[in-house]
Amino acid sequence: MSKFKLVVTFCICAFLAPAFAQSLAEKEKFAAEDKELSKAAEYASEQCKTTIKAKIDWSGFNIKEMANNSASGYCEEALSALRHVCGRSELAMKTVQDKVKSVTCKYSSPLAVSLKSGELIFSFSFNDSNLSEKVQTYLMDNL
Repeated sequence: MSKFKLVVTFCICAFLAPAFAQSLAEKEKFAAEDKELSKAAEYASEQCKTTIKAKIDWSGFNIKEMANNSASGYCEEALSALRHVCGRSELAMKTVQDKVKSVTCKYSSPLAVSLKSGELIFSFSFNDSNLSEKVQTYLMDNL
C-alpha cells in the first residue's frame, strides 16, 4: 500500500472513530433495550408459531433523546402488529410465517414500513403515534 493511501486511510479512521465510540452508559442502555426487544420478539414468535428475530439499528438514535423514550418500546409496536395479524385467522398467521422472518427498527422521520426479503423494516421517530395500527395496516395491505 502506498504511503498516500496509508495516510488517507489513517485520517479517515481517526475522523470516524469518535462517531462510533460509545460510553459505558450508552452500551448499557443499548444492551437493556436489546434485551427487552428480544423478549417481545419471543412473544410474537410464540403467538405467530414461527421464529421472528428483531433488532434495532442503533445508528440513527441519539442517546439524549432516549433518556425519556424507549427505542425497544417503540419497536415492540411492530411486533404487536404482527401478533394482531397472526391472531386474525389461520390464513393471516400462515402468511406471516411465510413472509416475515425478522424485524429491524430504525430511527428516522417520517414513519415508514417496508418488507424486503422477509425483513420488516420499521422506521419511526419518538414523535410518532399509533405505531401498531400503522404497521398493522401496512401488513394487511402488503402481505
